[in-house]
Amino acid sequence: MQFFHVVLLLFCILSITNATLSPNNGQKKKEKEKPVKEKKAPEIPAVVEAFVKDDATKQELLNSKPGLKNDERLFTEGISLAYVTPWNNHGYDVAKFAAKKFTHLSPVWFQINQGNEGDATCTIEGQHDMDHGWIEEIRTNNSEIQIVPRFLFDKWDSELESFITNEEHAFRCGQSIVEFLQRNEFNGAVIEIWLQLMVRTRGQAKPYLLEIVQSWHKLFQKAGLTFILPLTCPLGAKLDEIGIIDQQTLAELMENVDYLSLMTYDYPSETPGGVGPLHWIEQNLNYVLQATQGGYASKVLIGINFYGYIYKPTANPALSHEFVKLLKNPQMSLEWDTNAKEHVILEGSNIRAYLPTKRSIEERLNLAKHLGMGIFIWEIGQGLDDFITVL
Repeated sequence: MQFFHVVLLLFCILSITNATLSPNNGQKKKEKEKPVKEKKAPEIPAVVEAFVKDDATKQELLNSKPGLKNDERLFTEGISLAYVTPWNNHGYDVAKFAAKKFTHLSPVWFQINQGNEGDATCTIEGQHDMDHGWIEEIRTNNSEIQIVPRFLFDKWDSELESFITNEEHAFRCGQSIVEFLQRNEFNGAVIEIWLQLMVRTRGQAKPYLLEIVQSWHKLFQKAGLTFILPLTCPLGAKLDEIGIIDQQTLAELMENVDYLSLMTYDYPSETPGGVGPLHWIEQNLNYVLQATQGGYASKVLIGINFYGYIYKPTANPALSHEFVKLLKNPQMSLEWDTNAKEHVILEGSNIRAYLPTKRSIEERLNLAKHLGMGIFIWEIGQGLDDFITVL
């Protein structure tokens, strides 16, 4: 899973905290005193372990069949973005028969790599994955859907400093991406660059990165394209700033994107607590709302995972069919974690897995509705077809 790398990079991220945050940034007294204009995520009580057995959902999972029961879009309060990856091919089929469920679709195809040394530009790799025939089928099934492929900032070494500090270099790279999108009749792009550059430079790229995002967003706007920026959650398991972004930077960033794809999963806890516990998601969303005075809630996309964790004993990402297989063992019990608002598989008193279900997905959809935010799915090839029904 591409986004699962966030957990693997956590210790690197933690190490940049002092480099990117001043001693007083954690206080933000003036910002906290300002009222939030839009709805705030509800305050939550202290976390207490509480599992409730759920045999009905267990049977639902065991009896799940391929296909979609309805293709009507139920979540209409914000945009609905689905990611599709080449390594989970079933997602391509799901995207076709469930096209009406989504406003935006992001095939994970491309990488932004450095150009030849001294060229002051970049190259776009991954074009062999591009499938125009599949895109035509998607648009036939939903003529209004926006195709916004994901671009990952990837292989850079000798030209990295030039890209970061040379305004012309970054501009030419952005222009190359825009021209590529136009040639291939895409509607925009998801540009995954913030986390990669912050980690690679130990936070030193932040001011330059802001300028790059501003410059590229203007290029996209001028071309009539949508600019979406993925970002990992700013708060860790203990609700402290992990150093990837602070509220001041977040406020500036939100002015220069069309949407922020917030990865509200891969909960960075040393002990099992869920893939993306709802109480942790709520606190991160409150942080974003406070930073922006609630004015950009509709730009925020809440991430909903279609994968889960199996513990062996450490967390390993797993697909839904693996959980179904696990539940066929009569020693396994499916229970509802009332704190995380996720289902958990227990063997006796031992946690064997955390997994998505229609119920956990609906909890996150309801939060998005309450806050006036959109949602995105990472990614539709990982879950059961039945999960799509509630979207």
